[in-house]
Formats: sequence, structure tokens, C-alpha cells
Amino acid sequence: MSSNFYELYGAKGLDIHEVRDLIAQRLGVPFEEHESSYKGGVYYRHSDGDRELTVEMNWTDEDGYLSEPHHEEYAVLVYATRVEANFQERLNGDFTLLRSEEL
Repeated sequence: MSSNFYELYGAKGLDIHEVRDLIAQRLGVPFEEHESSYKGGVYYRHSDGDRELTVEMNWTDEDGYLSEPHHEEYAVLVYATRVEANFQERLNGDFTLLRSEEL
């Protein structure tokens, strides 16, 4: 059962491909590669009904601002919408919950 939350996680010491692969393995979900200048280039997305996961870089825009400036120590970000209640537990401690908002 999914929860009605929007969450942001950060990963340290892993690149975007490693984060994608870890989450895919632990959750048993595939990711599709996408490219968007709005998201800083290549990012990965999984969507299943209302649940959505994206793995993105904490990138710097043309004005020099990070996409998540309050979390500059995290190079890779995971945006999770309507994920299972045990989502963070299933990530097995490799990711830090940075923000959680009820939808």
C-alpha cells in the first residue's frame, strides 16, 4: 500500500547510475532513462500508477543555483511520490531522508 507523501532523499558517495541500480535492485523496479534541461540532463524515472521515483543529479543551473540548494552535500537526489510506507527501510540506510511532505 502506498502512502500519500512526497519525499526527497539524498545519496553521498554514489553516482547517479549506482543510485539507480541500488534502488532498482532493492525495490525490484525498472527505471527508464530520460533527458531534460529542466532536470539538469540525464535522469532516471520509474512510474507505477500513482507511485513515481526519479533519480537526478543535484545540478547547478545556468545562474549558478543548485536544484536543491539546502542539500548541496548530496550529489544525487531521489524524489519519491506515493511510495510504500516501508520505502526508507527498503533503501537499507544508504540514503538520507531530506524532506517529507504530505500530499
